[in-house]
Amino acid sequence: MEPLILNPSQYRPNSPGNIPFKLLAEDTGGKLSLLEWTLDPWQSGPFLHAHDFTEAFYVVDGELEIQLGERRHILGPRHLAWAPGGTPHAFANAAAREVTVLTICSPGGLEHFFAAQGDDPDSFPDVPGLGLRLLGPRIRATGAPELHPVEGSR
Repeated sequence: MEPLILNPSQYRPNSPGNIPFKLLAEDTGGKLSLLEWTLDPWQSGPFLHAHDFTEAFYVVDGELEIQLGERRHILGPRHLAWAPGGTPHAFANAAAREVTVLTICSPGGLEHFFAAQGDDPDSFPDVPGLGLRLLGPRIRATGAPELHPVEGSR
């Protein structure tokens, strides 16, 4: 493993698709993956799901509504949500402006899910070693106007 410096607009060149991973499992000896992502105003994130690895979500800017288990929480800048492995979770942008979030996964490997997903954001591929389980549809932020449907809900 070599030290690494990235500028704000840089991400790992071998990140899958256009997912902005700052660190891949291969960079950290499998210990973690780190990605910085955005959701457009009122956009829903992934389907309600769980997996074996742990995730931390740190809101850089904007507002994120996250469901952990049965409860929902609104997170603003500098808020953190911790989802231990096995925790059902989903999230959505909770405002009329973009939200930016850092996600740390431990152990690393989330990038393999996005590589297997390819160009189909509605697919939920089974990636060995991640323990992914699809549990329900995407969530819609509590205040989202009807003009913003939840795409890909099942």
